[in-house]
Amino acid sequence: MGDKTRDWKELARLLEEKEFDIEQAMEICADDMDLYIEVLKTAMEEGRRKIPIIRSSMEKRDYKRYHIEVHGLKHAMLAIGAMELSALSAEQEIAVKEGDAERVSAGYEVLIVKYEELVAFLQSIFES
Repeated sequence: MGDKTRDWKELARLLEEKEFDIEQAMEICADDMDLYIEVLKTAMEEGRRKIPIIRSSMEKRDYKRYHIEVHGLKHAMLAIGAMELSALSAEQEIAVKEGDAERVSAGYEVLIVKYEELVAFLQSIFES
């Protein structure tokens, strides 16, 4: 138990440095740290798969697919406590619904960079 607790404290410290809302995420994960760690790992794996899909949908101007992806991203990021990326996704979702291509384009650049950074951060934790 000692090592697990120490590992959890270190993970929590790293996540808090990146402004993750761990309390929010733990509430969603029923205060189960093992579940939260699995959700983080799943978010990392999904990110590797989803980033190219999001990029492709924007390159093709496939706003329907982009809308689906940012909607899912909004909820996935909420589940891990990545509140800033969740909020950016929500903003993109609204921009798509409103048909504001200029806002979608501008917001996409910020969103995709933040998403790539988040996935790289999680990889540095779980794959090092």
